[in-house]
Amino acid sequence: MRELAAECDVDVANFNSPGQIVVSGTEEGIANVIARAKDKGIRKAVPLPVAGAYHSRLMKSAQDKLASVLQSTSFKVTDIPVVSNYEADVVTSEIVIRSTLERQVTGSVRWVESMQLLLKEGHDLFLELGPGGVLGGFMGRIQKGVKVISIEDVKGIEAAVAELNA
Repeated sequence: MRELAAECDVDVANFNSPGQIVVSGTEEGIANVIARAKDKGIRKAVPLPVAGAYHSRLMKSAQDKLASVLQSTSFKVTDIPVVSNYEADVVTSEIVIRSTLERQVTGSVRWVESMQLLLKEGHDLFLELGPGGVLGGFMGRIQKGVKVISIEDVKGIEAAVAELNA
C-alpha cells in the first residue's frame, strides 16, 4: 500500500488492522488509488466520508499551529504507561509527548503495532470509549480471543462495570 500511495501522491493515514489500511490526500489522489487498487492486488478500495485529509501532509498548517500551542503546554508523564499510536511505543517524557502529538497530525496512525505492543506486554482486556465499536472490531482482526468492552454511553459504562465486577 505504501508503494501505491506514493505513486498516487497520497499518504498512508491509518494502519487499522491486518487488511485495512487507510490513505489520505487530495480527492484526485484518492480516486487514483481506488482506480489502481485492483491492479495492485487490493481486494476492496472505497472512499471514506471524512471532513478532511487527516494524517496526511495536507494537514501541515494544522500541525504547525498545534506545535506552537504545544510549546507553551506543560505535560506530566503519568504513572500509567501511555502508548502513542504515532510511535507505537510508550511515551516516556514531556519532550516525546509533545513531539508525538505534533507529528501525529500529519503522520500515520500505527494502530496495529500499538495494539500488538500492548498484547506483547500481556494485556488482554481493552475498554473502547466512543460510538460504534470500530476499534473493538479492529482488535478482533489483530488478535482473536481478546476481550474488548465497547462503551458508548452511561448505560454502557454501567454494563461494563457490572461485567468487570462479575
